[in-house]
Amino acid sequence: MKSLQYLNLRGNTIAQVQELEKLQVLPMLRALVLLENPCSDESEYRVEALVLLPSLERLDKDFFEEEERNEAADIRQRRKEEELELQKEREREKELEEAEDTAQED
Repeated sequence: MKSLQYLNLRGNTIAQVQELEKLQVLPMLRALVLLENPCSDESEYRVEALVLLPSLERLDKDFFEEEERNEAADIRQRRKEEELELQKEREREKELEEAEDTAQED
């Protein structure tokens, strides 16, 4: 299954593009068909699909444009940075809580 390159999910009930995250286990996936799914009505679903599956070359039979690739890469990078920032914030909060707990014990 990991060598799957083409997947046709036409006419299913995929409501949110985020569901495509589950396809990240298919590293060789190059072409995906999502026509006639509720998610294909979303305005940015092509770019969002590419954010989640950067190795895709085609979506719904159409090749991705360079502009879509660039936009997806920017979004992916921004999300990665936001996630790192969130992680740092959680670590700072945890350190503060531990420091407060230590101070209360003294």
